Amino acid sequence: YEVIDTRGVKKIIKSKGNMVWLLRARMIMHCDLENKFKSDKEIIFNQYIDDIYEDSKGILWICAMNGLWNYKDDSLSYLGENNKLLSGRIIDILEDYNGHLWMATRGKGVIIKSGEVFHNIKQTDGLASNMCRDMFIDKENTVWVGSNNGLSNIKYLKERKRFEVNMYSKKQGLLSNEVNYIIARDNDLLLAHNNGITIIKPHLLKNNSVPPPVYITQVMINNKIYKSDSLQLNYSRNYFKVNYIGLSYKNQGTVEYKYKMEGLDTSWVYTGYTSAQFQTLNPGDYKFIVYAKNNDGYWSSKPATLYLTIFPAWWQTWAFRLLAFIILVAVIYILIKKRLDKIKKRDSEKEELQSKISTAELKALRAQMNPHFIFNAINSVQYFITRNDPESSQKYLAKFARLIRYVVENSKPALIPLKTELEALNLYLELESLRFENRFNYSVTVSNNVDINFAHIPSMLMQPYVENAIWHGLMHKNGKGNLIIAIELKEEILKCTISDDGVGRKKSAETKSAHPSHKSMGMSITKERLDIINQMNNTKLSVVIEDLTDEQGNATGTSVKISIPMQIDF
Repeated sequence: YEVIDTRGVKKIIKSKGNMVWLLRARMIMHCDLENKFKSDKEIIFNQYIDDIYEDSKGILWICAMNGLWNYKDDSLSYLGENNKLLSGRIIDILEDYNGHLWMATRGKGVIIKSGEVFHNIKQTDGLASNMCRDMFIDKENTVWVGSNNGLSNIKYLKERKRFEVNMYSKKQGLLSNEVNYIIARDNDLLLAHNNGITIIKPHLLKNNSVPPPVYITQVMINNKIYKSDSLQLNYSRNYFKVNYIGLSYKNQGTVEYKYKMEGLDTSWVYTGYTSAQFQTLNPGDYKFIVYAKNNDGYWSSKPATLYLTIFPAWWQTWAFRLLAFIILVAVIYILIKKRLDKIKKRDSEKEELQSKISTAELKALRAQMNPHFIFNAINSVQYFITRNDPESSQKYLAKFARLIRYVVENSKPALIPLKTELEALNLYLELESLRFENRFNYSVTVSNNVDINFAHIPSMLMQPYVENAIWHGLMHKNGKGNLIIAIELKEEILKCTISDDGVGRKKSAETKSAHPSHKSMGMSITKERLDIINQMNNTKLSVVIEDLTDEQGNATGTSVKISIPMQIDF
C-alpha cells in the first residue's frame, strides 16, 4: 500500500490511460496514477460541485449548484445558459448502454439527454418525487432513481418510443420512502435509508399495470343529486360538489386522483379525496376532467368528464351591459356639461368682477387726483410765482408733473413693484409737506427682509390712507405733527403701517361736519377694490384702522395696518 495525501477529495473516477479525475468541493483535478497523483489540469469553481462523470466520448460532465457544465478539448462550457432545464441543481449523472445521459435533479425530476434532444420525467409522469437523491443503471439498462418519496425505475420502450415509469414505496415493502443511495449486489439492489437497508430483487417485482377506470358517480347542486354528464344551470345554482371513484381491485385505498376544471383551473389538482367542490363559478362553459392512479403509478387511460354551462343573470347579459354603458355615458355627458356650464358661469362672473375692478380703479384714479389737490397745487405754484420765487415754483411744478405721470402710468397694471409705489408716495409727501409749509414731519422705513424690487402690491393702495392721515388728522392739529410709514415682512405677509399723531377720527369727524370743504373718497374706493380682489382670487388682503389713545383715553392719533399676502397673483 502507498499513502498519498489527497485531502478533501470526495470522489475519484477513472479517465483515459493511467489518469483519474479527483473531485473536491469546489475543484476538479486531472491526475496521473503512476506519478503520485500529479495534476496536469485543475478546474476551480466558485460554487459547490455535487458530481462528475466522464462519458464514453471522453467528455467530462460536471454537476454544480447552478446546473450542468461540461469539459472537453480543454474548454469549460455552461449548458444552463441556453437551456433552462439544465440551470437547476443536478446531483447525479450517468450514461446508459445506448449513450444517453441521465441526470437526477433536486426539484426537476430526471432529465435525459439523447443527442441534442432533452426529455424531462417528473412526478406528474409517475416519478416518485421531483427531489431525487441517487441514481443507478442496472444490466437491463433500467434506470433506478431514489428520492425522498420512494423508489422509481424508468425503462425506455423503444417500440412505443416512450418511457415507462414505475414507483415503489413503503406500501410495496420498502423500509422507508427516504432512498438515499442505490448499489447492486449480484442480481439484487441494496437501498440505503436513514433507518436501515432494503434489499430488493428486481426480477420478482410485479406492477399493477392495469390502469384504474374512473367514473363520476353523482353531482350535488344545492343539496340536490344529479346524475348526468352535461348540466345547464342558472346563476343561482353555481355551488356544487362532484363525486367520483377510481376502481382498483388491488390496494383500493391507495388510489390517487388529479382533476381540473377547464375554464377555471390552469393546472391539475392532485388529491386522495373522491370529491371536489366549486363555489360561485362565473357564467360560462366548463369541463370537469378527473383521472385516477393506482398504487403502481398507472393513470387512467380515459378520464371521466362532466360538461357544465352556467347561464348569466339578467344584469350579467350583454344587453344589460350595453344599456348600463349608455346610461353611464349619458351621466358623464351631463356631469361634463354641468361642469362646463359652471366654468362658463364662473368665467362670466370673473369678467364682471374684473369690470368692477376696472371701474373701481378709475374711481380711485379720479379720487387720487381730486380737484382740491390739483387746485391747491396750482395755487401753490402761483404763490411761489407772486413771491418772485421762480426756482421753488419750478421745482414744485416738476414734482407735480412727475406725480401726475405716475398716476396715469400705474392706474392700469393690477400689481406694481413696491419700489415704484414708494417712489410715488415719497413724491406725494414732498408736495404735501411743501404745500402745507412743513406743518408735519414724515418718515418711510422698510425692513431689511423686504425686497422692494420683488414684492408687488396693488397700485395706488397706500396713498388714500396717507392722504386721509394728512388732511383729517395732522391738518387739524395745533402744532407740528408726525406721520410714520413702516413696511415689514412677517410669515409671507407684507405689513404696511401708517401712523399719525393727529387729532383722531372722532374729532376729525366733528371738524369735517362743521367745515365740509374736503371730502375724501379714496378710502372707500380702495376698500371696494380690495373686496373685489379677495373675491376673485380667494385672497385675504385686509385693512385694520385703530384709534390711538393715551393712558387717560385721550385721542393721540390713528393707525392704519394693511396686510398683503406675498402670493397674491391676478
